[in-house]
Amino acid sequence: MTPQRLRQVETGEAYLRALGVTGDLRVRHLDSHARLEVSADQMGLVRAEWHEVLPFFLNLGFLTVELDPQGYRRGGLLAMAPRIVA
Repeated sequence: MTPQRLRQVETGEAYLRALGVTGDLRVRHLDSHARLEVSADQMGLVRAEWHEVLPFFLNLGFLTVELDPQGYRRGGLLAMAPRIVA
């Protein structure tokens, strides 16, 4: 991860905290895509503020932004990795 991408993630996570998101959260940086993972009980808050969340992340430089419907989970990025079958 480059320093610029790390800043985008850190800034995005700090923004979500300032918005009032509590508990586990993660901003996944997937090239030009941001995937927001928050605890299930915090999804309503992010959805309610989506009109502010989306432009904030677009202004950080992401081209697309999604709220992960599965919420925060440890190893969430690993679940996306392609499996290698020998």
